[in-house]
Amino acid sequence: MVTIVLSICGILWLASMDRPRSEEHAGAPRVSDAPVTALEAPTSPLTQRVPCAGQSFSPDTLVLMADGSKRPIAELKAGDRVWSVAPETGHRSSELVEAVLVDHDTDLLDLTITNPADVSSVVHTTAKHPFYSTGRAPSEVSGLAATTGAPSRPAAEWVDAKDLRSGDRLTTPFHDSVAHVAGSTPVFGSADMWDLTVANTHAFFVATLTAAVLVHNCPAR
Repeated sequence: MVTIVLSICGILWLASMDRPRSEEHAGAPRVSDAPVTALEAPTSPLTQRVPCAGQSFSPDTLVLMADGSKRPIAELKAGDRVWSVAPETGHRSSELVEAVLVDHDTDLLDLTITNPADVSSVVHTTAKHPFYSTGRAPSEVSGLAATTGAPSRPAAEWVDAKDLRSGDRLTTPFHDSVAHVAGSTPVFGSADMWDLTVANTHAFFVATLTAAVLVHNCPAR
């Protein structure tokens, strides 16, 4: 009789060992079902929003430095010094770069400028980047006003690149020299574009091999 009871107990014990563990702990989540914690969850990089997106230059655009040299804007860093001018007073000075900003822009534009020797060069910019214009050539202003009655623009103002027209005068680093707009061409596509934040004057000069012109920094005016 004892032998029979022991045999039955052994059979029951073996049966319990064969049961799936999910039945043994009903309702308990398996390891693979457990929620992923915040530390385990994959993270994605945060995209920094540029306060003046759409107002930038191609990475190879040259910037006039305080020592008179020219460097690609993509190589600049906070703490560098650029040559600048306060448009309201005309005072020229060395100013500190406070930040270098990058944005992926779509409103690309090529602005063609000419120097006093009438040699042309191209600035790769964006449609809404402000350039400092000292006005239109007198003959064009008077001709436009006479034929259309349209008022002439102020003697000097910030003008978005897309609104500049052939003959508009641009500010250069030299008191006795001006550059002129020869034309502009929208560029299809998108690209990473660079801009600066400059202390005090909030302006700097972008340069080509033949000319340099004054542009606004970021944040916009």
